[in-house]
Amino acid sequence: KRWHGMFSNIYISGQRMESLIADLLDLAHQSSNRVLLGYAREDLHLLCLEVMKGQEALAAEKQIEIHLSESMPSPILCDPTRMGQLIRYLLANAIKFSPAAGVIDLRITRQADDFWLLSVLDHGPGIPEEELLPGTAGRFAPLTIRKQELCLRC
Repeated sequence: KRWHGMFSNIYISGQRMESLIADLLDLAHQSSNRVLLGYAREDLHLLCLEVMKGQEALAAEKQIEIHLSESMPSPILCDPTRMGQLIRYLLANAIKFSPAAGVIDLRITRQADDFWLLSVLDHGPGIPEEELLPGTAGRFAPLTIRKQELCLRC
C-alpha cells in the first residue's frame, strides 16, 4: 500500500508537470499569434472526471470534496487538450480559494440542442465586486463570471 501511494504521487506530479509544459507551449504559441487546435468529438462528463482524478491530491490536501452532477453523456466538439486545461484551471482555482473541508460542485446542464453549460461552484470568497466590471463577460466569452460561480458554454 505504501508503494502504491508513492507511485500515485509520482504519477500526479508528472501530470502536473505535463500540464505546466503544455501551458508554456501555449503561451509561446499565443505570443506568436498561433494557437493550433485539434478538434474532436468528446464527452464533457468524461473530460471532467479525468480532470477531477488529476486534482484529487490537491483537493485532499484541503479535505475538499468535488462533486460532478451530470452522469449522462454530454457530447461536445472541442480540442480535448485545451478543454482539459481550461477545466483543470477552473477546478484548481476553485480548490485554491475554497475553505478547508469544503465542497466544490461541477454541474453540466444541457441548455439547448447545440450546447452544454459547465458550472464550477465553490464556497470561497468569490470574485470581488470591483473586479466584476461592466462588459467583463464579453471579454471572457464563452465564460460567464458570477460572484462564486464560473460558467462555460460548450
